[in-house]
Amino acid sequence: KITKHDGKKYRVLDGSSSDSLYFFDRGIVKLKEDKYEDAYIDFTQAININPSFGMAYVNRAIAYKYLDKIQESFNDLAKALELDPLNTQALYNRGYMFGQQSKFEESKSHMDAILKIEPQSGKALYVRGMAKINMKDNEGACKDWKRAIGLGYEDIDGVIDKHCNS
Repeated sequence: KITKHDGKKYRVLDGSSSDSLYFFDRGIVKLKEDKYEDAYIDFTQAININPSFGMAYVNRAIAYKYLDKIQESFNDLAKALELDPLNTQALYNRGYMFGQQSKFEESKSHMDAILKIEPQSGKALYVRGMAKINMKDNEGACKDWKRAIGLGYEDIDGVIDKHCNS
């Protein structure tokens, strides 16, 4: 259900045990409040109601990650991608996690997939640059980071100053 107020659209949730969006939205709020166990419970409820709710899997994966349940997080991201192979948020989170595990080729390939869908994704360029620098492709990393900066992405931790010559 959608309602309008002051020219803006808002989703109206009935709060019933059959409303997957209610649990999903509540889980998002709990993620933002760093209440990861509570968020996990709400996303699980949303998935139980609607097993094809891809973004619920993506967000539950984030909760799992913060709960140090890495395999469960990867499993949920795989499920989200099974439901929608073009889910850029699932691709990003999975690629980012691969990078954290020093699986840089896998990280890069996920960012490549995002950039085919969203060529202007500064965050995908930034993470792909991180994968490239760890794969000893300094030129490719600097090119990605400079392009990300040109798209308005922030130079996190001054990587260009640290790794690039100009």
